[in-house]
Amino acid sequence: MALWRGRVSPATLLMRDRLIVEYGLDVAIKRRRGEIVLAGTRLSIANFVDDLQKLNPNLLRLPVTIPSHSHYLAAAADSFREILCSSAIVAPCVTVLGAVDGMPVRTREEAINALSRQMHTTIRWDACMDALAEFGVDTVIELGPGHDLAKLIEAEHPQIRARAVDDFPDYRKLAAWLR
Repeated sequence: MALWRGRVSPATLLMRDRLIVEYGLDVAIKRRRGEIVLAGTRLSIANFVDDLQKLNPNLLRLPVTIPSHSHYLAAAADSFREILCSSAIVAPCVTVLGAVDGMPVRTREEAINALSRQMHTTIRWDACMDALAEFGVDTVIELGPGHDLAKLIEAEHPQIRARAVDDFPDYRKLAAWLR
């Protein structure tokens, strides 16, 4: 995966969009201010970064080897959906926001759809951050690797405390922070 951020010329944006199509990349995550995370094959991501690094020095190859939130995981998402449908998953007992669009997930079917869709569909992190603020969330913990999303929340919505699991050396320190 690769992270596209920073201001560039309109010509560079046109080239970026052409190469996204040419290399078969997907926009995996939409962030603020035109920032996007791209997913694709290892070779396609490497070629994309090599071709555009000089035009956008803020372009960064991410240490992620699974092309999450892209069409590359559509078959896995279908299998995951089947597993969820036959599971004992129930409707959430608290409000849960879907990662694809930041919309509330309230029923079992909505949970199954949200969980399976996020594997192969663009994540609207920009919409998710706004939804967290609108719902009055005051504390967020990022579960995945890294802490980039937690930093983005704090920058965009400073009233929300945000950290990542990776920020804590053990679970006791995480539990203490959550109190």
